[in-house]
Amino acid sequence: RLTEDALRILRAIRFAVKLGFEPDPALVAAIPAVAPGPRRLSRERICAEFGQILCSPAPERGIALLWDWGLLGYILPRSLGRAQAAGTGRTASTPPETRRLSDLPPELFLRLACLLWDSQGTDALSDLEGLRLPGEVVSRVMCCLSDREAAPAGASPYAAAPTPEAARRLRRRLGGMALPTLAIRAARGEDTATLSRLVRESEARGDCVSLSGLAVNGHDLVAAGIPAGREMGRVLNRLLELVLTAPEKNVPATLIEEARRWV
Repeated sequence: RLTEDALRILRAIRFAVKLGFEPDPALVAAIPAVAPGPRRLSRERICAEFGQILCSPAPERGIALLWDWGLLGYILPRSLGRAQAAGTGRTASTPPETRRLSDLPPELFLRLACLLWDSQGTDALSDLEGLRLPGEVVSRVMCCLSDREAAPAGASPYAAAPTPEAARRLRRRLGGMALPTLAIRAARGEDTATLSRLVRESEARGDCVSLSGLAVNGHDLVAAGIPAGREMGRVLNRLLELVLTAPEKNVPATLIEEARRWV
């Protein structure tokens, strides 16, 4: 049956993690001879099964089985394939970090970003595109992964006591992916509870975190005597920096007064 359709190997794992089944020893023993089969499968079919495994109630077990059966290197060849020689089963390398994946909501982009957190950005992007994932999923994963650059490797940028300004700046950097990224960091063992609360409060207040949220626009500044062109863009970005630090200054009169001072 496995030789008829190698995708059944992935389905066996899906059934195991979704239904609590234990793979039969005879099935496990047969897999090494058939494992190269997935290379012949379409990436879309692999992605469909892999997505269900990741979004199952036991994603950690699913990743462990994929690793043990030598399949993870086929699915994510650049991100995790270097840690596992495809088709050779478990190597001397350790499997990827998967702790508390199930603490995240069963959304594919969240669990993918958590799984790929330690991968190089170009490798992660290549693997995500290779799975033929929807563009929106890829964009969300890569946005979350971009937050890793906020601190040196192995350090958390949120170790210090967070402030409302830090929450605004995180929203400025990540937009709607701020809270999901904090959830991923929490699943990986970081304490992000306070910053998550501050981000939610900032969203509820409607704090300005982008140029479109400023109380003035380019037309307002031109009317106030600010030259159009590059100078206008520079002034608007300085105003946004001002508002990120002091949100109470996001009123037309104050912003125009500040802008006039800079030109």
